[in-house]
This record gives sequence, C-alpha cells and structure tokens, in this order.
Amino acid sequence: MSRLLTVGRGVVYSLCSGVTLVHLLVHYVVGRELSLMTPVYIFLSGVAAIFTVVFGILALSFAKERTCLSHDYISAFWHYLFIQCNNVIGKRVRQQFESDTQKCGQVQEELLRYILRHNADTEYGRKFDFPRFRTTEDFRRMHPLTRYESYKNYIDRAAMGVQNVLTTNKIVRILLTSGTTGSGSMFPASTKYFRHYIILAMTAISEIYRLMPQTKNLQKMLWIKFDSKPRVSEGGLPMGPASGLRPGSVWGLVLNKIMDCVETSPSSILKVTNEPQCMYLHCLFGLKDRTVGIINGMFAQSVYSLFATIETKWPQLVIDIENGYIDPKLEILPQVREEINKQLQPDPERAKELKTEFQKGFRGISRRVWPYLNYIGGINTGSMKPYAKKINEHYAPVTKLNLIPYWLMNYEVGAEYEIVLTNEHGLYRYRFGDVIKVAHYHNNCPAIEFMYRRGQLLDVHSEKTSEVAVYGALQDTLSQWSAGISLVDYTCAESVMLNLSASGMDIQCEPGIPYYVLFLELENQDQGRLELSEYELSMFDQNLRRRAFAYNSFRLKGSIAPARVYLVKSGTFDALQKYLVDNTTATFNQYKVARVLKRKTAIDFMMNNVL
Repeated sequence: MSRLLTVGRGVVYSLCSGVTLVHLLVHYVVGRELSLMTPVYIFLSGVAAIFTVVFGILALSFAKERTCLSHDYISAFWHYLFIQCNNVIGKRVRQQFESDTQKCGQVQEELLRYILRHNADTEYGRKFDFPRFRTTEDFRRMHPLTRYESYKNYIDRAAMGVQNVLTTNKIVRILLTSGTTGSGSMFPASTKYFRHYIILAMTAISEIYRLMPQTKNLQKMLWIKFDSKPRVSEGGLPMGPASGLRPGSVWGLVLNKIMDCVETSPSSILKVTNEPQCMYLHCLFGLKDRTVGIINGMFAQSVYSLFATIETKWPQLVIDIENGYIDPKLEILPQVREEINKQLQPDPERAKELKTEFQKGFRGISRRVWPYLNYIGGINTGSMKPYAKKINEHYAPVTKLNLIPYWLMNYEVGAEYEIVLTNEHGLYRYRFGDVIKVAHYHNNCPAIEFMYRRGQLLDVHSEKTSEVAVYGALQDTLSQWSAGISLVDYTCAESVMLNLSASGMDIQCEPGIPYYVLFLELENQDQGRLELSEYELSMFDQNLRRRAFAYNSFRLKGSIAPARVYLVKSGTFDALQKYLVDNTTATFNQYKVARVLKRKTAIDFMMNNVL
C-alpha cells in the first residue's frame, strides 16, 4: 500500500512540477503572459512534458523495483540513468562481440593490420619497419617475442614526456603494475586507453544485469576500492595503477556525483589512503544499507578482507551506525572526517538489527545482514581460489561470472597457453606472463580461464611445478589433517632464497640439495593449541609428488629434497600485504598474494614470522 502511495505521489508531483515549471519559466524568464499557442509556451510545455514523463517513469520504477531506502528522487534518477547507460553501451558492445566472435580470425587479421599501420611512423615502428609485415605470418616470423626489458628504454622516454615513441596515441598517464610477484613495471596509456577501460567496466556491469536480471534495480552496490598513491613521472605525467583511474577536472566531479548515487560508500572516503581505515569505512556505509544488491571487489581477496573486517570490527561498527559518526580513534584528517560524518545519521534501529545477527555468528552472514543481496563479484581464479573458497564456505555463496576478455584462434579445449599480446598502445608480441586454459568455445572464439603467472612456478631443478599443482596438493593435505583446521593463506619459496642462518632454524637436509618451502597460516576452528606432527607436515610433499610428475621424478633421484612446511603466526599475511604495499609500487587495489615469493625481503619477512 505504501509503495502505491509513493507511486501516486510521484506521478502527482511530476505533473504538478511540470505545470509549475512552465508558469515559472514564462513569468520569470519571458516576463509576460503568453497565449497557449505561442512557440515559447509550446517549447516550455514540451520541456515540462519530458520532465513529467521522466519522473513518472521513475515513480513507476520505485513500484516495480527494489529501491535503496536512502534514495531521494534526484539520486534515484542518477542511479536509473547509470543503469540505462550501462545497458545501452553494454548491448552495443555485446552485439559487436557476438558478430566478431563468429569471424574471429578475420577480426584478428584486420586489427593487427590497423595496429601496424597506425603505429608505423613511431620510433619503434620505423626501427622494425612495420610496412613489411603484410600478413599475420609475416609478423610472427619477422618480429621477435618480447618481454618488458625490450621496451624499458622506450617507456622511460615516454615517461619523460616524449611522444610518438611506441604509439601515435598521445600518452597522458603512466600505468604501474603491482610488483608483488616480481619487479614493478611501467606502461604508457592514452586517452583512448581510458575510453576502452571505461567501456569495458560498463560492459561488465551490463553483463551482470543481463545474466542476473534481479540485479537490475535501484539497490546500491558495495564497491570495494581504494585510492592510489599520487605519483608523477619525471616528465610530469601522472602515474598509478589502471584500477585507480579516475577522470580529472569536471568529468571527475560528475563521475563522483553519479557514483555517490550508485555506491554505498561516498567518494569522500577515497581521501583516506590508509587501506584498513578505508576498508572500515566501506564496511560502515555498506552495513548501514540493508538493501545492498551487489558486492564487488577487483579480487576475491578484497571481498574476503571486507567480511573479515566486519567479523573483527563489528562491535565498533555497530556503535558508529547507532551514533551516526565515525569512531574518534580512527586516524583520519579532521577535514576528511567532517566531510564523511556529514554523510552519516544516527540509526539505532539498524544498529540493533546488525548486533542481533552478528551475535549469532558469521556463517552465512551476508544474507542475514543484506537480505536482498543478489551478487558477489571478484576475480576468483588462479591465486584467488583460496579466498573464494573461504567466502563460499563461511560468509556467502560466490557467484562466478565468466566474461571472455581475449580473442584467440585454433586452440584446444582444456589445453594451457601463455598469452602473447599485441595492442595499439605500444606492445608487440609481448609475453604477458599469464598462463590461461581454454575452457570452451563461444562461437569461434575460446573462452579462457586464468591459471597462473609464469613467474609463479617453483623451479629448483628445471621441473617447473605450477601453482595449480601446489594448491591441489595443499587441498589434499588439509583434507587429511584433523577436522577443524582451515586455511587462512599460503605462499611458497625456493630454498636457495632462504637466509637460514639469520632465521636461526635447524634445517635437516643435505647441503646443496634444493627444496620447496611452504608457508601456511592456519585457523584452528576448535580454538585449541594448533600442533601438527612431522608426519602430518610431510603429507604435503607426498601429495605434491602425486600431482606433479616432474617433481616426483627429481624426488626419486634425490635431486630435490622433501618440501618443508612452516606454520606462521596469526595475521602474518595481513602484515605481509601492508609491508609489500609500503615497499613496492603496489596499491591495495592491485595487491595479490604471490604464490611463489621472489623478493628476498619478503621471504625474510615470512621466516621471521614462523612459529
């Protein structure tokens, strides 16, 4: 009944507003009475009619769709406009995608010819004589495979502000990779790159709407994101991760205004650059809104961190929601705190509801605090699998959305390949480092699943043991240990990187024989003292031998010693994340736990936290 009254009021208000608008415009703008048939009056009546129709449709949307309780008509209008724009752009991209995947080979050929023609007059294009590459086969045969080192001198010059080095597109920003799995890298980006990035993001959202129609409503989304550290290159170009891209000037203000109407967290919290504090604020604003429809993080790790923060900080979160202001002990600049507090109002009823649910425990908490939650999104393949599993088992079911981000040709379903990328932004036959598996075909285009990074292989004797084999062996081992023990996180290292004398540990193995090291952070659900025997720890090595043929072969020959398993203190992986973000080019948006540690300092950090 109340919903019908809302619709009725919306239509009446729209009609009244339309008539009032015409008379006000006539009286104050024109300054005199006009007959009903004058052109000015007709024009203004048309404006009023559009105004009436838009807000009438919006009122009907309130009736048909579940709506965020904090919406007013203005914020609901912007949210509605956001959905429609995503749908229009997403539909067009999807149509183009369906057409292109029917003729994948032809599209690839045409795109490659365009890239080579477009960048032929760059320094790089002149050096490699791009006009001589008339076919894809010519390009493959005559242009070498490249790595980052192949471009470093060119990219350094682009960062100095030199244009037309790798691409004719004007470079306006330098993108930074995380550096958590190795050394960080820089890549030049143009305005065209930004457009592609935004269109891709909008298409991904529209695909969620298409595949799950129940998400296409005026419920807000809890979008987990953090601002990047402000940096500038020697040439004056802004630097940062692609995940931290935000348009500047007026467009940035408009985007922030729209996203404030779509997301639970106001854009002002991005001024808080400390990740744990920013995550706390995401939790606070997300929990205030019981009608949240979507939770979205770049990686499953971000979503897990959200739920873990709620689980550990819920008493203070409930107090903040009840009082309507942020915990005074939270270290935030006074002007930023004041700006954020303006977005909060006391809500003792919601605080009481949350407290009741939290006191019941956290298994399945997502649907108990957000009863209308439709979708949880985040990359959950490769190194993110442990986090997705934890979310699925403890906090919420995870919905997996398969998009198809790369176009390939003639590849075998089930086989694994390393991506070699050519794009118009300055990379040519570039070994991307991602290993993918072809899951199935969509039309004539493979749908792929990320498996692991090439640099994330354990390789002490040319055996190349993959992350997939290690994680599988770890899961086998956990299933053999006592019930009540669950995995928090893990990472590996090669013995040659260990500083054993500094760690003070007594390692029983033959000198010079390499081995793997597995660092585990475990949670004992029985809350007792966690103790594992040497036999139980050795199960990992046995399971890995069953899953990795080459590793087992070298173990049989004695060329590789048994893998060692070290348990680390509670909270070690959270501390490792903070350490790496503080000491590398990584941001919290980008951070991924390296499944094989290559940084000596990171390995020493883990050894210092071994129990």
